[in-house]
Amino acid sequence: MFMGYCSLSYGQYEIQYPKWYAETPLKHLYILSNDSTTAYAKKIIDVVKANWKITPVSVITNGIPENLLVRGNGFLSVTSYSKTMSKDNSVVYANDYYHLDIWSVKDVYKPSKEWEDYGFIIASAELYNRTIGMGKISHDAHEDFTNELFPNDFLNGMSGNIKNMIQYFNLMIAAHKTVALLHDHASTGELGKLKTDTLYMPNYWYGNTNTMLGDTKENTSDYKRTAKYLDNVVNAYPYKIKFVTREALNDLITNAKGNIYYFNIIQSSADKLVSVVNGFTGEVIYSEVQRKSYRIKSSDLEKLGSAIQ
Repeated sequence: MFMGYCSLSYGQYEIQYPKWYAETPLKHLYILSNDSTTAYAKKIIDVVKANWKITPVSVITNGIPENLLVRGNGFLSVTSYSKTMSKDNSVVYANDYYHLDIWSVKDVYKPSKEWEDYGFIIASAELYNRTIGMGKISHDAHEDFTNELFPNDFLNGMSGNIKNMIQYFNLMIAAHKTVALLHDHASTGELGKLKTDTLYMPNYWYGNTNTMLGDTKENTSDYKRTAKYLDNVVNAYPYKIKFVTREALNDLITNAKGNIYYFNIIQSSADKLVSVVNGFTGEVIYSEVQRKSYRIKSSDLEKLGSAIQ
């Protein structure tokens, strides 16, 4: 785990520029994969290669050779960490975070020391574990984003989401912009297009095995209550909106030939991020962070509607 903090923000993302980076910028990006031979891994690797424009891209399996642990080499992988939020008598409350990161080493790596002494996150995107608010964590993919089970573990872990994350990394790093994690940012003028364009909202909650209530039958009270609740949330948005499956949204992002916009929600175990993403370019055009907030609410869509001018 290698984390750092900045001042400007795009909510889900963090982009950093250490002093040494100007002298030794990225020269090569290495994808870390447990098994790069599967059809799904090859698909995700192709997504990264198609949308990363700054350096050549290669794949590493079975650990990183020490000779590659030098400045100028970036490594794309999932990292996780837990941050203590508060203590109540003998009970410690911690928040769990999962990120897709590009990281490098800031000095010559020496095996005798800890990774944290050398690792530095250059670009980071927060992920949404499917069961993070349900008292357990889904780990079937073992945090390998090239594993076909990864979209089951992470609601925003489908190939279209990965495409948009890589696009955003590419845009910000190429423009030498620094942004910070878990803060609001001003909406862009592009948000006004949602007066007439459709906003797509992925169904993370019910309906198939890739959702939070994937094992819950339609005739149960939990299922019906969740569906009704989400209907009310969607209806709170004052413009055109379409509630779609994750798979349908993924197809829209993957096959986009022009701008499409989708509502993006990410929950850690104690924070909530809501944003609007251009699925064609990966750009974030609206973002809001809510501390100690969990499920999506009608007010999230109402506030977004009020921001559209």
